[in-house]
This record gives sequence, structure tokens and C-alpha cells, in this order.
Amino acid sequence: MSEWHGDAQRLTQKQQVTLAHNLKRKMKGGLEVTDEHFDLLFSPDVRQYSHFHWTPMHVALKASEILKDLKVERLLDVGSGCGKFCAITAILGEIQVTGVKQREFLNSAAKKIRNFFQLSNLNFVHGSAFDMSWKEFDCIYFFNPFCEQKTPERHIRNDVPLSEPLYHTFVQLTHSRLREQKKGSRVMTFHGMGGV
Repeated sequence: MSEWHGDAQRLTQKQQVTLAHNLKRKMKGGLEVTDEHFDLLFSPDVRQYSHFHWTPMHVALKASEILKDLKVERLLDVGSGCGKFCAITAILGEIQVTGVKQREFLNSAAKKIRNFFQLSNLNFVHGSAFDMSWKEFDCIYFFNPFCEQKTPERHIRNDVPLSEPLYHTFVQLTHSRLREQKKGSRVMTFHGMGGV
């Protein structure tokens, strides 16, 4: 994999499929996989946001261990971005994973990596997490899905509504949804629901 290096590098689809096969084998074998190598599965226009918008590899690997220990069966990633956390979780467990994201270009990127990894236990939904039921999931995952609302310097694109009042609305809606979850449901966060 060392020949595929650099932020501007764009791999062919054949290279991406080969890379996905190698990454999957390494992850399942407990071998080290870096963010730099995993992120090569994405085009440069998606990869550029990895540093502060996508769950880091070491966090996703630890989360996968915890989810196994908790015997989670169905996980929802609210604000799943390019699907990185979802794919890693689906590779390393028998969990049914669903990611939801408003941006179509990220949803397309997520579906591509699902296909590269050939994951039947992974699904992506394009739209708002608040337009779907959360009750079928026994774990909800958040990696700061609303931070863009409060940090204009971290906007990905101006293709969805962004404002601080909307941030507060999203947090209130999230609390309301979590109160409706079945007893025993889990919440997993990395940096919470949207703090700066």
C-alpha cells in the first residue's frame, strides 16, 4: 500500500477495490491500518475533511470492540459522513449498521466503500436522521454530527442549512428521540453530539 500515498492521490476504481480487500483482511487479522491508508478509498474532495469530520481509525477500532462486548445488534450512526465508522464497524462485527447523512455526495461516497468492501450488513440513508425512526436500533452513535452548525470555519459545503439556532433544534430533537428509545438501548459518542 505504500505506493498509494499523498492527499492529492486519486486511485482508480480497480486500485480502490484492491485496497479495500487488503484493508479488510488486515483489520480482520488485527493488523494495523492507518487513517492515511483507509482514507485513500475516498476521492480527494471527500478525503480532505477526514482530519476533523470522520471518526479516526483508532477510535472506530476501539468502538467496534466495545460494541461486540455490549452485544449490540443494530447501530445507527447519526451524521455518518462518508461512512468510515460504519464500514469499520460492519467489517469487524456481525452488527447491522445504518448510517444517515444529509449530503448526497457523502452518501454516494459511503455507498461506494460499502460496495468495495462487499458488506451486506451495512446500509446508508440519504436524508435527515429526524425523518426516520430510531426505535429499531439498540445503539446510536454520534461523532459531533451538529458541529458545523456552531463552527462556520468547519463547514463542508453550503449545501445544507447551517445556523446556531438549528444546532439547538437538532440537540433538542436528539434528546427527544433518545428518551423514546427502548430500555437498555446504548448511546456511543466521540466528542458528543455537537460541541465545539
